[in-house]
Amino acid sequence: MPSNMHTTLLTELAELAKIAVVGTLSEAYRTCGTPGCRCHAGGPKHGPHLQLVYRGVTGRTTSAYVPMAAHSAIREGVAAWQALQTRLRELAEQNRAQILQRARNERSRAAQERANVGATEAGRSSPTGKRKNFSPAVGDQAKRGR
Repeated sequence: MPSNMHTTLLTELAELAKIAVVGTLSEAYRTCGTPGCRCHAGGPKHGPHLQLVYRGVTGRTTSAYVPMAAHSAIREGVAAWQALQTRLRELAEQNRAQILQRARNERSRAAQERANVGATEAGRSSPTGKRKNFSPAVGDQAKRGR
C-alpha cells in the first residue's frame, strides 16, 4: 500500500511532467553584423541568446534556438525536468525500500511458519493415541522378540 509520501511524489511527478522540457540551456552573447554597433566598440554584446541543447531521438546531441518570447517557459520546463528526475530517484528509492522490506517480512513469516509446523509435528501422536517411536533400535528389538 503506497504511503502518503509515495502518493505525494506521484502527484508531483504528474504536475512536473506537464511542463518538463528535456535538455540544458546555453546562453550566448554575440556581436552583430553592423560595423558601427556598440558591440564592436567594446560595449556590451547582444543577448542573451538562448539555446536548448538535448539528445535527439537518434542519440545525437542537438540544439535549438529559443525565441525571446519562450525564454521563461523553456527555463521553467528545464527546471521541471531536473525536479522530475530528482523526484523519480526519490520514488525509486522508496520502491526499493518497500520491495526489500516485503521480502524480509515474507522470509520472516515463512521462517515462523516452518517453526510452527515443526513444533506441532514434534508433538503429534499416532492415530492409535500412542506416541510413535522412530528409533530403529527399538523396532529391531521388537522384531527379534527381545
